Amino acid sequence: MGEIQRRSKRTYLFLTLVTAASAVLIYTVTLAFMVRPSHDQSWYLYAAQQMLSGVKLYGPHLSETNPPAILWFSTIPVLLARIVSVSPTLMLRLIVTVMAYGSAAWSVRILRIQNGRERSFELALIGIAIAGCALGIEAPDFAQREQLMVILTLPYIVAAASLSARRLSVAEYCGIGVLAGLGVCLKPQQVLAIAALEICLLLYSRNVRRILRPELLALLGVGVLYLLLIRFVAPLYLRDTVPQLLQTYWAFGKSSAFDLAVHDQRHFIISLALVLGGCFVLRRSLRYPLVSFSFAVCSIGASIALDIQHAGWTYQAFPKKTFLFLAFVLLALDVVYPMLEMWARSSNPVSALAVIAIALLMAWQGGLTIHERSLRRLPPEQVYLAPLLAPYAPQTTVYVFSTALPAFSEVYSHHLLWGSRFGHLWRLPAIVLNQPGISYHEKTFKRLTPGVLTDLEALQRRETAEDLGYWRPPVVMVERCTDRHYCGFLEGHPFDFLTWFLQSPAFAAEWTHYRQQPGNDVFDVYTRVP
Repeated sequence: MGEIQRRSKRTYLFLTLVTAASAVLIYTVTLAFMVRPSHDQSWYLYAAQQMLSGVKLYGPHLSETNPPAILWFSTIPVLLARIVSVSPTLMLRLIVTVMAYGSAAWSVRILRIQNGRERSFELALIGIAIAGCALGIEAPDFAQREQLMVILTLPYIVAAASLSARRLSVAEYCGIGVLAGLGVCLKPQQVLAIAALEICLLLYSRNVRRILRPELLALLGVGVLYLLLIRFVAPLYLRDTVPQLLQTYWAFGKSSAFDLAVHDQRHFIISLALVLGGCFVLRRSLRYPLVSFSFAVCSIGASIALDIQHAGWTYQAFPKKTFLFLAFVLLALDVVYPMLEMWARSSNPVSALAVIAIALLMAWQGGLTIHERSLRRLPPEQVYLAPLLAPYAPQTTVYVFSTALPAFSEVYSHHLLWGSRFGHLWRLPAIVLNQPGISYHEKTFKRLTPGVLTDLEALQRRETAEDLGYWRPPVVMVERCTDRHYCGFLEGHPFDFLTWFLQSPAFAAEWTHYRQQPGNDVFDVYTRVP
């Protein structure tokens, strides 16, 4: 009977693992083949294609508001997609999926080696939980910088949680630090998550020598190298883009850091308190108490990083939510696993199979829900652009006057070329909200001096005129910013793009080549004539 019970236990535990892995796999397949990418990832891939064709980043024909790491990373899926003849979007998602599973597997290896005890089923469940959390961003936002940062830093957080057991090789610790450093380079604000972790563990261990750990030194080394690369490889970012961002980026956020810190934080604070309380109360009986604690601390640092960005967009909250959820999941598995072993000894296979069948159905339904939500999320810019873009052949150059990226995303999804150096007019919201007669009282508002405002206006008009002259797009679409249709980040203020740009003689000269064609309620259409 004992041998039968052992086999039954292994069978049920194995089926549990298969169920959990299947749920994650169904979600991954749904992402790869059924969901449209977000505008950010579309722009990164398009910009990477331009870079690989010889266009200089931050030069006169390719601009970007983010540091260069994400564009350098985006060249990888573009190159691999060319080799195997698939779309760059699909290749990007496959790469990120492999990264997530690899990061989870490495984290499990660290737990197994540094704890020195074997419980294979429990570790497998932990690995599936980590992979599922790393892949759990909203479907259209898959492969956002925040998700990449979480994936690359997971092994570092797990390794840092080991205070006394240091059983990995120096080379492996350095590799863990390098990956974490790359993750921080992709999303620099999230260095606060790592800083919070290191400060708390330093206070907990009271061992100053922790700062000499090879993984921490490797992480810092990657950060320093990245700053040097920006300084010497992309100096225009520091010289031109950063000062302009300091003057204009406030227009993309509606709340101050303090408001975000205190707004709608009740659930987060309660969940954080429960996890930290559980780690403290159960610390003597848990196998991985410091791992759960470390993820909870990282969630605090990630929450601060979210607040200082002012925007509070859903995908920006991914590190904060994922780290806290991982802390809860690992704590729960530590507590529940003995109960799972007891359930596995049950002699009733019908109940086990029923649980597995229900889990698989829920996973499949979750995949369908993800797909439906991604379709409903399409902003009006894309909905109204789609029928206007449909008649044009692939590789036709198109430009859309807009203050938000969704318009570019629709152009990219139609396999058209973009007739400008950036995906939208990113300086314009701050300029418009500083115009005389505009009433805008948000706490993030920044009053620009007349001299700065004049310089920004001249720069925006000059660059747009240069883009029209360089690309000569056969088709230009102009978004209508009215009381019925709000343009991105203009806070509902009516605005006429052409009236504003035609104040520039250079732009007016380029615009003489365009004639208006039938449009729709949101976009006017113009075509270029000889």
